[in-house]
Amino acid sequence: MKMKMKILFIQDSLGSGGAERSNAYLCYYLKEKGVDLKIVLLDHQEEGLEQQVIEDGFDVVFLKEGKLYNQLSQLKSIIADFKPDLVHAVLFRSILRARLTKFLTKFKLVESLVNSSYDKRRVQDPGMNKLGFNIYKKINRSTHFITDNFVAITDEVKSHFVRHLKIEPSRVKVIYRGRQPNPFVSQKGDFKGELLKEFNLPEKSQIFTNVARQEFQKGQIYLLKAIKEADKILSQQNVVFLLCGIERNATPELKKFLKENDLKTKIIFTGYRNDINRILAGSDAFVFPSLFEGLGGALIEAQAAKLPIVCSDLTVFEEVVKKKENALFFETGNEKDLAEKLTTLALNSGLQKKMGKKSLQIFEDKFKIDHIHDQVYDHFQKLIA
Repeated sequence: MKMKMKILFIQDSLGSGGAERSNAYLCYYLKEKGVDLKIVLLDHQEEGLEQQVIEDGFDVVFLKEGKLYNQLSQLKSIIADFKPDLVHAVLFRSILRARLTKFLTKFKLVESLVNSSYDKRRVQDPGMNKLGFNIYKKINRSTHFITDNFVAITDEVKSHFVRHLKIEPSRVKVIYRGRQPNPFVSQKGDFKGELLKEFNLPEKSQIFTNVARQEFQKGQIYLLKAIKEADKILSQQNVVFLLCGIERNATPELKKFLKENDLKTKIIFTGYRNDINRILAGSDAFVFPSLFEGLGGALIEAQAAKLPIVCSDLTVFEEVVKKKENALFFETGNEKDLAEKLTTLALNSGLQKKMGKKSLQIFEDKFKIDHIHDQVYDHFQKLIA
């Protein structure tokens, strides 16, 4: 028997990141199931789903900026008024506030583990505050006992947090993230024509797409270096790269590289787009050179769009795609290996079609969002019971 639930979500924002979008999709599903929802956000974000979620009638509250204790007091009041059966927190700033609020009032807390937060490559980020990073890790490790339950988005993420924070494995449930089917996948030819027209591209162009914010983690600089390595072949094969995502801390480095290297291969930065499904449906391949990930939701979207994939050889990606069946793996951070994989795909349209077909099959078998959400809903029911 399904019980009536009241759930309070606490998260950093409703921006364009994978964790934020996945939580937004989950909220829509829970609302349809009759769950009483309230969403608490720390920050406003112009790009993303914030405005849409508010317009669709969700109860959204923004914490007032200020001292941490004042924000904890706000959360305490919200929880006292709303009386949730469960509080769900995602991303560390929100998680920390939720944990500390448990010292002020009683509630059941579940957290999403969505990234390999302490991956060794993370500290190689030139913009990383290493002192702050180590302090956050110590805080996380010393306070995770406050949390009642964790939901990890992959087995690799569960293993990561068990290893780094010494969380008891029995406290962590693994539930993958899902995505909606791409509604345009059966009309790929039509949407490719639209992209060719929008970006004024030759009819024979092959469109290789990357979707990610421009941050160190996402590794776009290695993609640009790989394009330089294989520039002659890629340009001869009419390959065009669409890089879709908002500008962040890696943007100056990417722009500087392009300014210093006169590449023949066409590269287009589209900025933030709210029509990624349409762009993916019109693409010929998907490239994902991330240095570390918790899952790589963009890979799921690429599979839903029936695309062959070139991605870094992160262990977690083996849970998402099938090596040599629908994805060519390259050594993470190795632009020469990436260049080789890009040219392999660019030179073989038959391989593209074969891998794309496998991608769609994997998506339908493993990542359709309704099945994923059913698992989350049942897990929340059990936690409350």
